[in-house]
Amino acid sequence: MKLSRWSRATLTAIAIAIASTSVAARAAEPPPERAEAEVPEGVGDQRLALGLELGEASGATVGYTWLDNHEVSGLFGYSLFYESLTLRTDYLYRFYRWVPARKYGVMLTFFGGAGARLGLFEPRPSFLREPRFALGARVPIGVAASMPPLPAELVATLAPGGDLIPTLRFRMEGAIGLRFYIDPRPPSAAQ
Repeated sequence: MKLSRWSRATLTAIAIAIASTSVAARAAEPPPERAEAEVPEGVGDQRLALGLELGEASGATVGYTWLDNHEVSGLFGYSLFYESLTLRTDYLYRFYRWVPARKYGVMLTFFGGAGARLGLFEPRPSFLREPRFALGARVPIGVAASMPPLPAELVATLAPGGDLIPTLRFRMEGAIGLRFYIDPRPPSAAQ
């Protein structure tokens, strides 16, 4: 079944409204009282992450986390929907950590941020004299699930945004990924 342009835009707007409302509601709640042991030691250290994402776009990711809450991440991949090579970079702020089940040790980290994307070799009709690339902005929001002290996390991201060059166009991107953290400290300092 093929959706009309209006139907896709309406569904996208509804999805954005639901996601932003739930994130805003969660951010507005005061944080619960936390025990010192809730956030494991070493969670806020500087860390380099490598991983894969599947979605819109799919590819290899790299990220760097510092000062406990700040992250810069990038992706080199391919967009199946737009049929283009995609490069993107995001600044993410991890604003809330939640441990829903202490006995399992799962920690959920909610994040939001801003970023840019570059689509290369995008298909264009031959009669249009537009370049075959697109440059745009995006606003990623999402959640990362981890089980400290395991050096991995599962990430789900939704990123509304749009192209700014060559034409204005709305885009919705989303992905699920797996990241593995590499400890930048020497082995003697990591113990």
